[in-house]
Amino acid sequence: MEETDIFINPTSNSPQVELRPKDGFIRISGVSISYEGVSILEQFLNSIGNYFKTPLRMTHVEIELNYFNTKSALALYNILMLLETHNKSGDSAVDVIWIAESDDEVLQEAADDYQSIFPDLPIKKVIVKALAA
Repeated sequence: MEETDIFINPTSNSPQVELRPKDGFIRISGVSISYEGVSILEQFLNSIGNYFKTPLRMTHVEIELNYFNTKSALALYNILMLLETHNKSGDSAVDVIWIAESDDEVLQEAADDYQSIFPDLPIKKVIVKALAA
């Protein structure tokens, strides 16, 4: 198992990503609106792939993006596809919590869209109160 924790701080254009292999925990949060954000997600996909070489029996994933662009959506798609593959194969029971603000219909719909694309990956949508601007 990939034993090293990964934590990359967010920037104004790129997400925070976290992988704690010993806990079976993956988190992506913030925004991903630039080449830098896409690059981080693509590199993170490789780290997640390494984790799944010897994963824990259960893997918990949290996604709390405030905004992502089209290229980031593709990178996120690739991450979710990898998660579904391992969940479906029984390598690790993967659950995804998708956190969206109550006034953000776009991100709520994104969760629904990804759930329909990946029917063998449980994605639970959690709606939180919108933060004041």
